[in-house]
Amino acid sequence: MSSKYLRVLNKKPVVFTKNDVKKLRFTKYYINNRIYLDADNMFRLLHFDYVDDLIIDLFSIIMSTQMDNNNRIRIMSASTYYPGAPDDSSEDTLKDYFEDTDVTLIPVNLNRNHWILVKYYNGSRNFQVYDSLQSENYESIKIFLSQTFDVPINQIQFETKDVVQQNNGIDCGLYVMFYIYCIIKNYRIPKRNRKYRINSEKARPNILSFLLGNITEIKGFTKNENIQLRRMSGNTKIYNKTNKISNGSCSTRKRT
Repeated sequence: MSSKYLRVLNKKPVVFTKNDVKKLRFTKYYINNRIYLDADNMFRLLHFDYVDDLIIDLFSIIMSTQMDNNNRIRIMSASTYYPGAPDDSSEDTLKDYFEDTDVTLIPVNLNRNHWILVKYYNGSRNFQVYDSLQSENYESIKIFLSQTFDVPINQIQFETKDVVQQNNGIDCGLYVMFYIYCIIKNYRIPKRNRKYRINSEKARPNILSFLLGNITEIKGFTKNENIQLRRMSGNTKIYNKTNKISNGSCSTRKRT
């Protein structure tokens, strides 16, 4: 099933015209007064740049609304373990996630340049790591996990999952979203295999279309189309529009 989903991700996109792209420059999308989509992170998706924590957060929120009622999974905000994030970006307390929850998914940014997904079965000592680059060194997040989940740091065990890998330096955020999707939908994630890859060129406009098509259904959604945003540099890419999900990219968000 997961390989079929990869084919959906990689299918031919339909188009973001020049007029569509122009409109995006003057629009901000909010949920409960917090910006989740603006010109900066939307253009990052289209211009093959890194995917930031807000894109992953928005994707996670949408997936949470599509979960089966019996699916006892919570997804932590990607800003919760994001080096340099403002204090108010991690308001959510772990008690909220533990209550009536069996599994917690934690998007984690390693060293401000690589996204991984950590899956935790509440009450255990084992943390499963879904890493599209097989980094193998996760010591830097042990203190965070220990304090967050009340697990003694010397008892934390990492289990690195054999999962499909990225073939460039910017798509880790896309793969984190793909892993989240498969876990939520209970699909088997393809193992490390050259046969299965996310096609970044096709998937990026697809995921932006998916986010734009679903954010309006989220409680607390508002939109501001009258904000004059700075002109984005670089050539504008033209794509086909589709309502299917795609993938996101690697690094982190610049904070000012």
